[in-house]
Amino acid sequence: MIFLFRAGTRGKLALALFPLFWIGRLCSQDGEGPAPSITLSGWERPGELLRCQPGPWGDLEYYYTYLEAPDPVIELINAPSQRTVWRFPGMTREKVKSLFEKAGISQDDQNRLLKHPSPSDPENEVRVFPDPEFVFHLSPLSRSTIYAVLRRWNENPFYRTPAIIETGSVKEWFSNSGLSEETISKIEKLTYPIGKSLAFSDVPLLLQDLTSDKEQRAILGSLTRTRTIILRLRLSGNSDPDVLKDYWTAGGRYRDTLPMLQSILGTGGLEKIDVSHLLPPTPRKFLYTFPTLSSGMDGTFPDSFSAALNFFEYTSKVWPAPAKHFEKYIQSNCDRVDPPFRFGDMILLKNSKSGRPIQACVYIADGIAYSKTGKSIMCPWIFAKLSNLVARYQGAEEVVIEGFRHKIQVGTD
Repeated sequence: MIFLFRAGTRGKLALALFPLFWIGRLCSQDGEGPAPSITLSGWERPGELLRCQPGPWGDLEYYYTYLEAPDPVIELINAPSQRTVWRFPGMTREKVKSLFEKAGISQDDQNRLLKHPSPSDPENEVRVFPDPEFVFHLSPLSRSTIYAVLRRWNENPFYRTPAIIETGSVKEWFSNSGLSEETISKIEKLTYPIGKSLAFSDVPLLLQDLTSDKEQRAILGSLTRTRTIILRLRLSGNSDPDVLKDYWTAGGRYRDTLPMLQSILGTGGLEKIDVSHLLPPTPRKFLYTFPTLSSGMDGTFPDSFSAALNFFEYTSKVWPAPAKHFEKYIQSNCDRVDPPFRFGDMILLKNSKSGRPIQACVYIADGIAYSKTGKSIMCPWIFAKLSNLVARYQGAEEVVIEGFRHKIQVGTD
């Protein structure tokens, strides 16, 4: 998603193009009618205290909460164009017409959408400018079919990385967001199913009826909502200190937190501790935060690969081409391992056909991982279920998971 930074003293930035990648869990399809609310039975609601499965990590409990990009960052961004444009690089008008037919678009609407080539159309690209009324009344099936194709190209940033409503309920996701009921209802109408979640891409259409910058910033801020896990270790007389020490030091490979863990286990009356205290310095610093402007002064912000590479580093490093560096790192420093994974294992999500790396994360416990879900100032470092990280690519990628474990001791000593 392309925004313009406002020039100013904060960050001393001149106007510059900036890509905002919404948290994406990519696509699937569903039937006709209004966008469904796919509220799952047993879905974890924000604030609901849940228990992990027992394991060598100890007795863990967790709950979900939401993070939003901070106001100072949102205020630096100019809202994008309010005109909807669909770009089809490399496709002919005949192929686009065939797509519209597959999506159930009427012949009259097809002719209207493709009636006249735009004078601004580049060679080998079809651009379509649907009117707001048409976009608003697309069925979920039509919307997901067309947007699944638009998602292939970076030229369509709203569709490439849509805002994801992970719970499948728009009203629940945006509760306490400050958005009006009318705006939430519009978002609900414009969503389309992606796996077990809902996606939203029509930001330009949503912004058209707003009358103030304050309202625009409220919507842009709300659309950066990211769900994360607060994870705590429960302590009791039944806790086995040796098992806990072995697990949370990655089998002795990372010993820097051992003094803290020993102190915790030896402190009487302590019932639980936030797992963030058991992390190495760098993830402990960044967890639940968004990047600062200064972290992108080299032209790019941290991504999931740099987050994984920095997990055991005492200070955060800037990695050139982090995805490539990650692959080289695990080949030289890690052994391939199969589940069950353990604390500190490097997890790589990759395309099963091409082998292209998609995302990296670091395993924490019971299917929970540490990661950063995009290369953007709007993407925080989070704890998330590994299954949810995989699910965001559902329908767009055939994903395989590979695990890697450090061969030798890591850390600062």
